Amino acid sequence: MDNWGEIGFKIKTYEIDPDDDSVKYLVDMIEGNELIPNLKCTAPCKECKEVGGEVVDMEYCTACWQNKPQKYLYTSSSTVSICDDECPDGWTTNGDPNHACVKCDSSC
Repeated sequence: MDNWGEIGFKIKTYEIDPDDDSVKYLVDMIEGNELIPNLKCTAPCKECKEVGGEVVDMEYCTACWQNKPQKYLYTSSSTVSICDDECPDGWTTNGDPNHACVKCDSSC
């Protein structure tokens, strides 16, 4: 947080990459008393579909925020991949630490 004197302040929020602390991702900021979200993906996606390092679909989730209720990654087709509160009926994480939902087999 930076002080802006008596007229206000601005907040810059970053996420530090745990594998490389030199990499910082700007999450949001307030400029001129206006909150400007600066996420590369549509919430609740943490990561979204990229090709060659460029985001090609902000709503196609490839990873979810693990500290949010919508931490379950459900990919039903090449055009639909979302973060949700739980896996849908007939799907399970099978204990996946990243909470990626997969179709249940007959034992489910």
